[in-house]
Amino acid sequence: IAASAGMPGAAAGAGLAGAAKAGAANKKSEQSDKGEKTTEVDEYVTADQLKSFGWNNTSDKEVAALNATLKNYGITSRESITLFLATCGHESGKGSNSLEKLKKDGTTIGNYNKNERGAGYIQITWKDTHQKFLKTVNDSFNGEDTATYISNNYPWEAAGWFWTTEEAKKTSAGSLNDYAKKNGSSKGVFLVTQYLVNGWVDGLTTELATGIRDGKVSWKIKNNKLNVDNKIICDA
Repeated sequence: IAASAGMPGAAAGAGLAGAAKAGAANKKSEQSDKGEKTTEVDEYVTADQLKSFGWNNTSDKEVAALNATLKNYGITSRESITLFLATCGHESGKGSNSLEKLKKDGTTIGNYNKNERGAGYIQITWKDTHQKFLKTVNDSFNGEDTATYISNNYPWEAAGWFWTTEEAKKTSAGSLNDYAKKNGSSKGVFLVTQYLVNGWVDGLTTELATGIRDGKVSWKIKNNKLNVDNKIICDA
């Protein structure tokens, strides 16, 4: 997670300042193309907020898909929305890549093949994981390239599923959504969530991670290494 040295969590916090209050959404009126009927939809993040964050696509369709995901998967606290978007931004280049790129040899940096590579704005990997997600949205797709299919059809939904289910990622508080709601959206909490998302590393103990999360130790990322109290602990 070397790219986290730039602290996208902090960027997300700034970009989403003034987001909806925890557990409640703003209401946005929408009309059909013919103007026949007005409905209200939940809006946790506005197009302006997403644009301020630096998201690649802030079209009405993209903003609606994001807000539907936040509502449907219960990502409704300000803290969790902030860290969810920070993670999506880090994983996908702020929405520019919902499918993990391939090297010349046809595999990814993590040595995943074309069909099992990361897909969605939080790039879920492995074909069995892809299939578990597709089952939750009642999609019976049985083709080989589940990665491209999810990227094209469910970039936000796959991320929402990963963030909110213990089957995808279990933390000390439950899901990542539960973890953010419990611990907040500080830079330290963001850093720990990125290790949870991308894989724990040797040298980072639970005690140290708790200290980082709770702000009880001094830490920084330097030369792609995590330093705690001026000691190199592990790769960043």
